[in-house]
Amino acid sequence: MILRIFFVLVYMLPFVSSAQAVYDAEQIKLAFSESEEIDVLVRIKGQYVLPANALNWSKDQRAKMLYQGLRQVAEQSQARLRAAFAEKAIPYQSFFLVNALRLKVDKADFEWLSDQHEVAWISVNIPLVMPRHTKEVSVGSAREPEPT
Repeated sequence: MILRIFFVLVYMLPFVSSAQAVYDAEQIKLAFSESEEIDVLVRIKGQYVLPANALNWSKDQRAKMLYQGLRQVAEQSQARLRAAFAEKAIPYQSFFLVNALRLKVDKADFEWLSDQHEVAWISVNIPLVMPRHTKEVSVGSAREPEPT
């Protein structure tokens, strides 16, 4: 999950200004062909930016302002969507670092979500699985010290 969040942060952070949410139609179609409900990441428009005079602040002041700013922007920009999810009894997970939501949606909810003006883009949340370590592999034995 953490790797997915960092991917979102690094690769998909640019602000999208289209009226409708951006998404990979083929990826969404494939996901819905496998299940009636899919797990999605929804990037919300708007991101906090530290003020220019923040360079004069201490590290603690910058960290506090950044945390408060990110949280405030996310709470304000996600408020309407979160209220709608609560009304529909759709559980969600909120991220304020990247101003995003994670939730499971059916086709009708996906269509509704993609038409919302707050939504920048929607992506299928594909879990990353780390390979399992099965057994210890021997690389060889230690060499004898060379004669001096």
